[in-house]
Amino acid sequence: MSAPPRFDPALAGLLAPYAAPAEDAPWDEAIGPDGAPRAHWALLDWVARVGPEGYGAVTAETRRLRVESGVAFNPAGEETPDADTDAFPILIEPAEWARVAQGVAQRARLLEAALDDIYGDRTLLREGLLPSGLGYGNPDHAMWLRTPDAPAGPWRTLYEMDIARTSDGRWTALADRVDAPLGDGW
Repeated sequence: MSAPPRFDPALAGLLAPYAAPAEDAPWDEAIGPDGAPRAHWALLDWVARVGPEGYGAVTAETRRLRVESGVAFNPAGEETPDADTDAFPILIEPAEWARVAQGVAQRARLLEAALDDIYGDRTLLREGLLPSGLGYGNPDHAMWLRTPDAPAGPWRTLYEMDIARTSDGRWTALADRVDAPLGDGW
């Protein structure tokens, strides 16, 4: 195991606007309750070294790549090339990510089992555990796949889950997608 990154005191001025949160303040991804960067946010040392100009250059390049790749849009489908862009992804501590990954895998398996049932025995629909409109009334439901000799799945070729951290620091699922990737994560 590598030694935790050292905290560069020169960061104190750069981090002043992000001072340690009050007891009732929302969770801060990068800064711990002691006011120092969390260990897995060692890249803040880089921010201190390159300064505002370097950070601005990375942000501008990130914005350019978003537009070039076609993901610079808002939920209404309007292109937003000048939208605020952060140069860094959310960094998640490895042990914490392992727990999140377990939940993601569990949800993916559940969705696969539900799809297998919807295109197989239809027990979930027959017993009212899922609304009938989810299968029969859904325009994306491929009725033609339901045949006596239909092979078993896998039905899911893609799985995407949007997650967010709650104000108390817990992760929660916002959405599941099995049809197409969406947003900056794509």
